Amino acid sequence: MADRLVAWLYDTPVAVLSPAPEFRISLEWRAEGIERWGLGQAVFSVAIPIGSPTGPRDMRGLDFFENMLPEGPALIRMAALAGVRPVDTYGILQAFGRDCAGATMVLPDGERPGVRNFGDPRDVTNLLRRTAFNMAVGNADAHAKNFSVLHDPDSPAISLVPLYDVLSTIALEITVSAGEQVRADAHLGQRVGGQTDVRKVTAANLIDEASTWGIRRRAAAAVVTETLDRVLSSIPAAQGDEQVLAVIREQATRVIRG
Repeated sequence: MADRLVAWLYDTPVAVLSPAPEFRISLEWRAEGIERWGLGQAVFSVAIPIGSPTGPRDMRGLDFFENMLPEGPALIRMAALAGVRPVDTYGILQAFGRDCAGATMVLPDGERPGVRNFGDPRDVTNLLRRTAFNMAVGNADAHAKNFSVLHDPDSPAISLVPLYDVLSTIALEITVSAGEQVRADAHLGQRVGGQTDVRKVTAANLIDEASTWGIRRRAAAAVVTETLDRVLSSIPAAQGDEQVLAVIREQATRVIRG
């Protein structure tokens, strides 16, 4: 196992990772990251600001990098391919850190990120369609782990996987142990146009979000409008719980009208 891995963010080395006892991960900050963003900045992690001291028994490094990996059977499979235990986050990162969720890459010390243009530019538009769909149905649980890519076995090309793990979280009826029903959490797993509440997202927020991805506003507006219209038009013929469909109809209409 490599003694050192380097966490890169936007082509800048930020921290050096080393294995610590009990599967913890020790961090040592790189000067390049401190120079670019400054001491105490949370661009890498809110829980671990750049340059913050970390001790040998500090759990923050492990917590942060552990959450960059998938969960359940996918994690078990990755651990098996890496030849380590599922709790060995460092060992899994050594094998798969180049392709983690989010903007951070973890590479063996001495390696640099390659030039991560393998995809089809049209997938950015597809990602916008999926984001608009999640907002239309009221899926507040659409986080980074719900957007994955497929690797072509014969080329470096990648593409978005089909949409998965989608549900209308705002339509959930949650009952606590006392038998009392509580409202489902509407807090978004990822912000959309700066909005954090799925019930407050509008078409304008979706267009604002798309513009930060480099999509022209006119093109983004066309994609968002088409997606929302298709969701609404498909509801009458959809099979399912009428109460859930009513919630989705109300949510989609709210997104359109703003």
